[in-house]
This record gives sequence, C-alpha cells and structure tokens, in this order.
Amino acid sequence: MSLSKFLSDSSGHVLTILAFSLIPICGVVGACIDLQTRSERAWKAQAALDAAVLAGAKALQTGATDAEVRTIVAHYLSRHLDASPGLNCAVPAVTLPAGDDSSIEAELECTQATSLMHLLGHSTLPVNVESTSTYSLTAIDIAFMFDVSGSMNHGNRLDDLKSAATEALDVLLPSSAPATVVENTRIAIASYSNVLNAGPYFKQVTGLDPTRTYSDTVAIEIDNSEIARGRRYPEIRIHLYEADSGDQIAEIGDGAVVKVDPHQLDSVTIVVEPKPGHVHFHDYESFEFQLTGTETANASESVEPYTLYGDSGIASLSGEQWSSGIYELVLRGYDGNGLTGTRLFNKSIEFEIFKDGDLREYDQDYTLNSTCVFERDGAEKFTDAPPGTGNYLAAHSAWYHQYSPDSPAGYWKVGFNENGEFEYTGSGCSEPTPVELTNNRSALDTYISTLRAGGGTAGHLGVAWAWYLISDRWSSVFDGTATPAAFTDPEIKKAVILMTDGEFNTTGHQHQGDSQTQARALCTGMKAKGITVYAVAFKAPLAGQNVLKDCATDTDTFFNATSRQELKDAYNEIAVALSELRLSR
Repeated sequence: MSLSKFLSDSSGHVLTILAFSLIPICGVVGACIDLQTRSERAWKAQAALDAAVLAGAKALQTGATDAEVRTIVAHYLSRHLDASPGLNCAVPAVTLPAGDDSSIEAELECTQATSLMHLLGHSTLPVNVESTSTYSLTAIDIAFMFDVSGSMNHGNRLDDLKSAATEALDVLLPSSAPATVVENTRIAIASYSNVLNAGPYFKQVTGLDPTRTYSDTVAIEIDNSEIARGRRYPEIRIHLYEADSGDQIAEIGDGAVVKVDPHQLDSVTIVVEPKPGHVHFHDYESFEFQLTGTETANASESVEPYTLYGDSGIASLSGEQWSSGIYELVLRGYDGNGLTGTRLFNKSIEFEIFKDGDLREYDQDYTLNSTCVFERDGAEKFTDAPPGTGNYLAAHSAWYHQYSPDSPAGYWKVGFNENGEFEYTGSGCSEPTPVELTNNRSALDTYISTLRAGGGTAGHLGVAWAWYLISDRWSSVFDGTATPAAFTDPEIKKAVILMTDGEFNTTGHQHQGDSQTQARALCTGMKAKGITVYAVAFKAPLAGQNVLKDCATDTDTFFNATSRQELKDAYNEIAVALSELRLSR
C-alpha cells in the first residue's frame, strides 16, 4: 500500500494502532535517554560527594567541630552540584567518627526530573549515592629550610617569610588540631646564612667542644734592645766568664739578658765574688751552685774565686760548652767551709743568653666559643651518613696573624681556614639553632619569630641540614621524640621545603664545587631516598631559581614567588598538599 493510500484510508484502524503504539515507543526511548542522563548525573554526584567528604576530613584535621564539618560537606557539595543542573538533592546525611572510628560517611539522596518517562507515569528518577572517607593519618616528617642571609633584610623579605611560614603552620598544625593530627605531624626547621648554628648538636656533629682553645707560637729574632743587666745584689757579684780566655763576658743579676759571641759559648763558667764593703765581705767560706737550663750542673766551692766548675785562679778557669737559652741558678753562700755554718746568701737567679740570629718564642692562646658549622668533606659529603670519624662537619677554628716578623704583635683570625680560602672574622652565628622534629607549635612559632638576617648564602648547608633533620641515619643526634622515622616505614611520609631569596654563593670546602653544585648533589641524594622536595624561590635571581628547580621533586613542587602574597600562596599550597599527603583515604 502506498503512503498516500495509507493516510487516506477512511477505515481509521491503522491510525488508531499507530497512535496507541507511539506512547510506549516514546516511553521506551525516553527511558533510555533519562536513564543515561541519570547515570551521568549519578557519577557527577558521586564525585562531588567524594570530594565533599574529603573536604570534611581535612576540616577534621584542623579541629573543626561536628557542626562545622557537616556545614563544610554540605557547602562543598552544593557548590559542585550547582555545576550539574537537573538534580534536586536533600541535605546530605553525614555520619562523623565516634570513639576509635576514623571515617566520615555521607549519603546523598537526589531526584532527577525525567524528559519523556513522565509519559509512562515517572516524572522523577531517584539518584542516591554514598561515600566514605577515612581520615586516619599517615605520619609525616617535614623539614623547613629558611634563608636568613643578609639580602633577607631588604624590602621586608624576612617579615614576609615569617608571615608565610606561620600561616603554613596554621594549616599543618592548627591550634585546634585534634590529638591524632598533632601526634602524626612532626616539623623541624633549620636556617642558614654563610654558616649554620649547630647549637646543642655541635659536639656530636663536629667532634669538637663548643669552647676550645687554640695555641700558636710566634718567633722573632732577639736584638740588642733586649739586653738587660738584671737585678744585682749588694752582697756579691755574679759573673759569666769565658774560661779559655779568662775574659769576663758580663756581670749578671736576676732577669739579666746577655748577648754573646758564638765562640764564647764554647767554654763558659760562673764566678762569684763577695762584694767589698759589705758587712759579710770577709765571712764567706763556701758557695753552692745549682744550675738548670740547656746546661745543668751542681757544684760546691770553698776556695776563692768561687766558680761553678772549679779553678786555680781566674787565669786558669775551667768551663763547659753552653747553648743559647734561659737558665736558672740557685746560689747559696755559707760562713763555713764545705757548705757549713750559717747560710749568708740564698737566691734563685734567672738569666738568658743569646747570640745573633737567635729567636725568641712567644706563645699565643685564644679561647673560642662557637657552635657555627660548615659542610663536611670526604666520601660522605653529599649523603646523610651519620657524623663521626671521617664524616664530621667542619667548624670554626682560630689562627694567629703576626703583623711583622720583628714583633710578636698581631691578632687572631676566626673562621674556616682551608689554605686561606675562606675567613669569617666572627665567632657567632646569627641564626637560631635547628629545631629537631617536634609537634610543639609554640617552639616552632618562637623559632620563626626570632629569625634574624645577615651574612652570605651557603644554601647547600641548609639543604644538607634539612635532610639530616629527617634522616633516620641521624638518630644518634636527633633522638627521643625527635628520632626521625625509618625511610623503610610504609606508614611514614617525608618532605622538605627549601627556600632562598638569593644565589647560593658561599662555601667552606671549595674543592667540592660551589654552593650550587653541592646543593644539587645533596638534593639528588634526598630524592633518591623518597623525600618529597618542595622549593620556594622568593624574589630570587635566575641562578637561585634554577638550583631550586633542579632540587624540587617535579615542576609542581617548585614555586617562584615575587611578592608577599605569592609567597603566602606558595607556602599555603605546599601546606595543603602536605595535609593531603598526610591524609589517608
């Protein structure tokens, strides 16, 4: 039958059948469309609910009340569902943790208006979804590294850093955080300039005492200006003689300094004569000699002239070979032969003999009290090996600088002394000592608030300490509640947050490469241990940005902040990311 005949058929049977057929056909087609739409919207509702419940779990980390969590879930869900019109949803039913339970459960009941299924008597379709978010916490160890070099004093940079870091702590360890969050979140901080202040950890990481004494000996040539007769005595005269020639070299007293010709030292003796006019001039009968120094001798003499080595008169003296140096002579005179009778004289006399070219030594001492450290040298310089023999960090030392070889005058230098490569003329460190891993918010806030800036930028030193603070290999240094968790523990996450506003430009051991080279090597080692490395360049030059880019785990963990707000945003984004890293779902 042709179409025209079919339509003009007056019997009406065909049209009646067609009319009745269209309703179920449309209903079936509409059901397919509506069910497909329902499936798509249910998926979106599920995703929105999952995200809302996770947001609620994050809120619980910050100590939000039950009512606040429910409001957050509902608000978060509403914002996401507004982007998917067509659903009419009730307020989600949220079940919060109780007792040891650590999960948030949420159920969402929605209806969807149908397009064609209403022809079959169904004006709406139910869209019901549910979600559970477990907010049990994975433990996380975090180390902040702050640049407090001199450039941080420019343009309020240090204040900007303090503000941004404090706000990051507000996310990671808010004041209202529940116990589970506090217990599972530990934060350490180290700051650096051209050195790092190891504080109470100094001896363990260097093998040195914080208070230590350095000694140096300065030698200068003795000259004629030092010749001195010394303090002489009214009772007797004391002479040095050249025995071979019988010539007197000098009369000496206590403190005498005598210059001699070299040949005169071949045969030296001491001659003692009572002094005429003294009350005991005629009373002396014997003398005792006790000589110590580069020449040692003991003698007693009862015949004038009284000599150290014995004699038969000045013309026939006996002598010994002496050397330049300081001598002490104990001399005692008696009024009886053989050292008997009354002791009339008893003195200890110190004198010195020198010849042209002899040197006088001056001992110089300097006591240094410093806990500043530099990087370490050796095979483990770019690892987290624990400190010990061969692996100690370098520290300040002191050495004496003599103004002139003709004078002992000079001054002490303090710093890193490796073949004169680097000198830091100051024993103090401006930055506070590192804070080992802790969940004590007060201690962290105090550290940040007391930061001061000054000095160069030994960025590699800050990188190293950020690693040390969370390395389980340093548990001998950071122990107790600050003991870093094992890298092999699957329930622990580790992260460091590096920061600089400048170019790494200061080193101690220069043969290891510049600060940038050393920092890159340390970062490579950290990342190989599974540490997530975040890096924040704050108004830093290109060189500073590049080294932090290389240190960061990936492009998403590097931030280049050029303003106070961008710095805050960077730290906030990192803190949020770490909170999510901490949150196990």
